[in-house]
Amino acid sequence: MSSSIINFTALAGAHSEGPLCYLLEIDEFKLLLDCGWTEEFNEEDLQAIAPHAATIDAVLISHPDLAHFGGLPYVMRKFGLKCPIFATAPVFELGQLFLYDAYGARAEQEDFQAFTLDDIDDVLKQCTQVKYKQSIPMSDQSISVTAYPAGHMLGGTVWKITKDPEEIVYAVDYNHSRDRHLDGSPLDTFERPSLMITNSINSQRVSDVKRKELDRNLTTQIVSTLRSNGNVILAADTAGRAIELLLVLEHMWASPQLGIRVYPLFFLNHCTTSVVDYCNKSVGYLAERLAKERDDPFKFAHVRMAGCIEDITRVPGPKVVLTSLDSMVAGFTLDLFLQWASGPENALIFTNRPLPGSLGRRLCEKPPGPITLEIQRKIREPLEGAELAEFRRIAREKAEEQRNAKALDSDEDDDENEALKTHDLMTVAKAPVKSNYKRIMKTFPMFPLHEETPMLVDEYGEAVRREDFILMDIGAEFGTAAAAAA
Repeated sequence: MSSSIINFTALAGAHSEGPLCYLLEIDEFKLLLDCGWTEEFNEEDLQAIAPHAATIDAVLISHPDLAHFGGLPYVMRKFGLKCPIFATAPVFELGQLFLYDAYGARAEQEDFQAFTLDDIDDVLKQCTQVKYKQSIPMSDQSISVTAYPAGHMLGGTVWKITKDPEEIVYAVDYNHSRDRHLDGSPLDTFERPSLMITNSINSQRVSDVKRKELDRNLTTQIVSTLRSNGNVILAADTAGRAIELLLVLEHMWASPQLGIRVYPLFFLNHCTTSVVDYCNKSVGYLAERLAKERDDPFKFAHVRMAGCIEDITRVPGPKVVLTSLDSMVAGFTLDLFLQWASGPENALIFTNRPLPGSLGRRLCEKPPGPITLEIQRKIREPLEGAELAEFRRIAREKAEEQRNAKALDSDEDDDENEALKTHDLMTVAKAPVKSNYKRIMKTFPMFPLHEETPMLVDEYGEAVRREDFILMDIGAEFGTAAAAAA
């Protein structure tokens, strides 16, 4: 059996900590492996996809966060990506929530144009949900893909791509060890593939610190800050590692020995309730141990759901807030930091490494001690004076252009109808159409259609003649007969 020709191109995510996007070509079949973006949503980052978008046959998504999923709405709208997108159900559902949260954060501070909420919904229209260990044939029937658990995030996937005799494994951001809510990846059980595509971003970060010690350090930092009358910001993501942190914090607050139940605990982003609700519906993707221990593992007794800053600030006293967008380009982490940064009793704890070059990364890597930062933040404010007048002028001009365009379309339709009236074989309905959708709902000219009255038949299929059932005037007949006899 002949071998296939395999080409691999890193469109993004090589030699950097940036989002992931790779092009895999197996003979003539093209697979896009992930389509990530950053919280900055710089359009130049996705330009490498543009020359290939129209020829891509399928997309495989490994994780729901922005670094793997975030570029899909833009690529579909701007570059015309039309192929099927494959991922597990949690990746699609949580990926949608990641994008909703990011859009909400940017739209609150600027006129965000990279994508819309409708663009996010359009992604789901092209999605094909897969289950773990389910082999899915591609449009090229000789190629199939199979999803395996990756750990790391709910629904995270290691992809095995098969075309006999070749096997290709795409495994990024996987986790061999077991988390509180997820089992580890079975990647170590795979036989040696023809090609393995992976990342080595964590290869230099080897730590001997055990999980229990990490939990103890986190607990100590939170408890000491609260008892010092300070607030704690836990900077995380929308629905990835934040899910595990929710379980950690709930367990911490439930412990009577710590005595911190009196302090409010918040989960803050634009989709908090949706995140928790979906996690409760995805028990099949959770670790078996967690699913057996609790019927509703994400039914929290101590975590309060919050959707805006006001939900936090109206509650007095020290508090802990788990929030999203840890790069602090925009969003609630940045808002809370600007409010609480001046208080030395407050604490900002990062649970992930933020985007390189971002404010979050600078804070994460800063040396101990006070620091002076220059922060630029966009704020939406109502227009006043000359700016408001200019905005209204532009709005009037746009409205006038739209009215003129509609009038021109209406005149063209009338001219077409007048021309059709001169044709001998065409008839046009004369009744006016009273609708805003004139071009759609109008009656188009057609050839006259004359329908014949159907023949009546009885239950045996015999033709029914009407004249056979007409009652004759019996009296008139007798009168005629008597006159003839006389």
